[in-house]
Amino acid sequence: MRAFISIALFISAFLAVMPSKAQSVRETTRVFQDWREGCEARTDTKEVCFIFQRLSYQDRPAANIMVGFKLGQTVPIAVINLPLGAILLPDGLRIKIDQGIDGWAPFRFCDQLGCHVEMEIEDKLFEAMKNGLKGVLAFRDLNGREIEVSLSLRGFTAGLKAIQR
Repeated sequence: MRAFISIALFISAFLAVMPSKAQSVRETTRVFQDWREGCEARTDTKEVCFIFQRLSYQDRPAANIMVGFKLGQTVPIAVINLPLGAILLPDGLRIKIDQGIDGWAPFRFCDQLGCHVEMEIEDKLFEAMKNGLKGVLAFRDLNGREIEVSLSLRGFTAGLKAIQR
């Protein structure tokens, strides 16, 4: 039950930055290796789906990442949620892929659900994610130490293809 509440809150944060007239959000049974699918029913158009992954650090929930497309857009959007009160906000969040390509984004806002990043995944980073095996979400804690949370890219490409229907 706690996992369902966690994903429901995360999806709510995602929908807060995605314009829509939401009816309902549901987690589907479709799994793409390490990624799962979630979908939102809308009143104004067809259902919109996204892929997501829950991440852990030292055996504790550490972050959620969701990737999808705004209606009519071809550039993917990543929404990342990190725990409230554990992050040095001015340093933002870095995504590193296979020890090579990386991206950076500022924290957009914090609320009772955590601190949120919304970023367009530019071409170079997107290609690296589609072809990569693993990634890292990196941020600094309140003591200035860099925290690296592992991100699996297994199933990322298949999941995105499935939701672009």
